[in-house]
Amino acid sequence: MYDAYAGVVLVYGLRRLASREDAEDAVIDVFTVIWRRLEDVPDQPLPWILGVARRVVATQLRSERSRSFLVEKLMKISVGGREAQPGPAPGISGDVLRALQELREWEREALLLIHWEGLSNREAARVMECAVPLFTLRVHRARRRLARALDPPVTTPLLGHEAISEEGT
Repeated sequence: MYDAYAGVVLVYGLRRLASREDAEDAVIDVFTVIWRRLEDVPDQPLPWILGVARRVVATQLRSERSRSFLVEKLMKISVGGREAQPGPAPGISGDVLRALQELREWEREALLLIHWEGLSNREAARVMECAVPLFTLRVHRARRRLARALDPPVTTPLLGHEAISEEGT
């Protein structure tokens, strides 16, 4: 089923989402739903599959809008008796900050949840409201893109964590 319809779902996502990677993520999410609901797939599956794709794309678009709102709201919460200040953690090099800015929002958020907030993949997946395997794949892609953006690689660690490099993915 994947071979027959993945291309159709990808084109559907490309026409509605900001980037190819968002559309590829939509394909993964759509086929995750299909796998979970395999018994519900009708004999003529294309309309049903596109209905799933429509809901997945709508969820992705809503998530992007609400994530921006939540980040602003969270910045106003006091942390340890002092107000949280916007910006990077102290000690992060300018090269890393520039490379992070080149990433898509969800890629940046995934890496920051793991490396700056110290969450596990399972915890960060819960924050980003996606399955752990999907989150792990997204982190892998984000690390590869960050490594390419840091070419040549930065050899200083990200706050006590190993440096991000193509070999470390």
